[in-house]
Amino acid sequence: MNLLRTVFLLVVLLFAVCICIAGGHEQSIGTTFYVSSSNRQASDAHSGTSRSKPWKTLARAAKQLYATGDSLLLHEGDTFVGGVSLRISGTTEKLVTIATYSDAAEEIALNGQIVAGAEPNRPSIVGPLVRGGSCLSITATKPSTSMPRGSHQKNFSQTSTSMVQHGPSNILVQGIAFRNAENGLSFVYHTSTLDGQTMNTSRSKEQTIFKNISVIDCHFDRIQWAAPYPQNISIVYGGGRAISLVCVDDTQQPTPVPVLSDFRIANCLATEVDMFYTNRIARVGRPPNSTSDPGTVATRAVLIANNTVFNSSFNQIVMDSTEAMVVEGNAFIRDVPRIRFGWGTTDIIMGFLDASNAVTGNDFTLRAEHSGDPDGCPIDLESPCNGTHITNNIFYRATAAGINIFGHKFPDSNASGTSMNLDISNNAFLECGCEQGHAPYTNWSMDKGAIAFDLPGGTGHITQNYIVACADPSVPLWGGDTVNRDGYTFKDNTIFDGSRADMKYLPLPLLRTDPTTGKITAACTQGSPQGSLVRYTTDNSLPTETSPLWPSREFTPKISRDSVVNVRCFGPGVTHGGAGRFSPNNGILIRV
Repeated sequence: MNLLRTVFLLVVLLFAVCICIAGGHEQSIGTTFYVSSSNRQASDAHSGTSRSKPWKTLARAAKQLYATGDSLLLHEGDTFVGGVSLRISGTTEKLVTIATYSDAAEEIALNGQIVAGAEPNRPSIVGPLVRGGSCLSITATKPSTSMPRGSHQKNFSQTSTSMVQHGPSNILVQGIAFRNAENGLSFVYHTSTLDGQTMNTSRSKEQTIFKNISVIDCHFDRIQWAAPYPQNISIVYGGGRAISLVCVDDTQQPTPVPVLSDFRIANCLATEVDMFYTNRIARVGRPPNSTSDPGTVATRAVLIANNTVFNSSFNQIVMDSTEAMVVEGNAFIRDVPRIRFGWGTTDIIMGFLDASNAVTGNDFTLRAEHSGDPDGCPIDLESPCNGTHITNNIFYRATAAGINIFGHKFPDSNASGTSMNLDISNNAFLECGCEQGHAPYTNWSMDKGAIAFDLPGGTGHITQNYIVACADPSVPLWGGDTVNRDGYTFKDNTIFDGSRADMKYLPLPLLRTDPTTGKITAACTQGSPQGSLVRYTTDNSLPTETSPLWPSREFTPKISRDSVVNVRCFGPGVTHGGAGRFSPNNGILIRV
């Protein structure tokens, strides 16, 4: 666990450095532009630099070339037509900020800081719902000078902050809603901006494309594929993408492996989205499966923290070929109540990872498949994840196994394709995988129980987990063949048989809205210890022991924009895993 803490603290420190650097610049370094669709004085004929005479449309904002240090602020609560692309030029010394402003405050958001005024209603960028369309795309113009060959440095501290980038870099997007499109927010690079190195898997042939990007407090709503879903969409790792990385191939030549480094997604909300984040490249202008296709962005230092994914299907987060990626403190709440995909849903799908990666402190509530889907689980180790840490998570009544340790054996490898030296510790598996092996899931009988071990040859430590088995005694505690578990060490796990009298955990809190009054009812349910208390959040993070108390059974938090109210019950003397004395998280979506 010391290594996990070191990895997590390193990633947090890197982003703290980024924010401190950004916040230290005076806004006078750059120009602030304003856009409002509701201001009667707004006109695209204005310069856009005055809040009293802002631009009217994002189409006009897209004609501006933004230098680093500039800000583009959208008026709170306004709605804008999407499908536009913003261009950024210059070095990476200062942030380009895309955020919100209000008539009632001097500034709402500037360089990541709320400096005046109340929490604003997010401005919305809507559509277009067409194949390949994005609400907002951000691209970099071709630099005047080339980055030195082999200039990518693995460590953030070794990377010059004044280095010319070949893709969008040093960007803060904060407090914006992206709605009703196939892609929400896209970061785009063109192969014509690269050095022309031959694509190669060696580090010397990598090139930093995306660097120091933060997406904070944004809402991604109904971001879904614009075409009918194919039966096996998993071949391309998903459909619509809340946050998308895009390669425009305007050279048709082999290119370096693109690198994404120092990327943060925090306190965002995703509702009815196909995918929340993936480092799989969306390709434009190059045939799929081309031998020179970049395919996946090599990823260094990514933090995905304190987000809520609500009523969303398919592969929400893809961790593929990453280093120092931490997914921490996120809430995954309920699947969409209808069949949309041929191959189920997975919250976090992982592959080709090492010990620098961690999934910790997340809450998975009523996730995985719904009736009719044959595959999926909260966490799927699809390809080798050697040494990866999965700790302090809560898995509550996932239809399939809480964790599926799968893998792919490659023809040119003697390895099994499954994961080695895994760290799965201090998690709570609460009645997971109880429906697999029963109709309509009879063809996937291995993917059940707390953890499914689908392939032989894996190794790791399964330690100090808290497990409540299924009430149905025919469902095994561990999925997969017994031989598949031979390489794992099981130690100090607390296991209950799943009978109602033997559950030993706080039940899911009651949470509902009165459609007439709009009041929200939240309460600890029967079976909670006497003195249990409800705590809640509205900022997309999970409630903790220091979160506000729910003051009465019926209560309506002050909410000025679309939000999920997350609630947990906290009670004395009930522990599960390393998660503490609290129930699984429940959430309800409030639209304003």
